[in-house]
Amino acid sequence: MATNVGPISGVVLAAGESARFGDQNKLLLNIGDSPVIVHALKAILDSNADPITLITGYQADLIAKALGDLKSHSNLSIVNNPDWGTGRASSLKLALNNQPCDTSGVLVHLADMPIVPTALINRLISIF
Repeated sequence: MATNVGPISGVVLAAGESARFGDQNKLLLNIGDSPVIVHALKAILDSNADPITLITGYQADLIAKALGDLKSHSNLSIVNNPDWGTGRASSLKLALNNQPCDTSGVLVHLADMPIVPTALINRLISIF
C-alpha cells in the first residue's frame, strides 16, 4: 500500500559542552580547513531534508561565528537551547517543537559526526 509522505525535516544537535573532550569545544576543531560543525551541517544542508533546524546551546555565539555564510542558508533555522545543560533531551524536545506542522518525519543528525555523507542522509530519508 503506497502512502503519501510529506517533507522530512532535519535537525542538527549542537548544544552540548563537549565535556568528555577536555577544555576544547570539539565542534570548533578543524578537519582540514573547516570546523567539525561545518562539515556536519553542510552534509545535511545538501541533503533532501527540508527544513533544517540547528540547535545550539553551549558557546552558541562561537558556533554561529564558525558557520560563516552557512548561518544565512535559506533552508536553515538556528534555535538556541537555554537549557542545554540539562541534557540532549531538552535539545531534542526544542527541535521537535520547532518543526512545521506538515513534517512527516524528522532526521536527527549529531553535529559531532562530521563524516556522515549526504548520500547516507538521503538514503535514510528515502527509506522512511
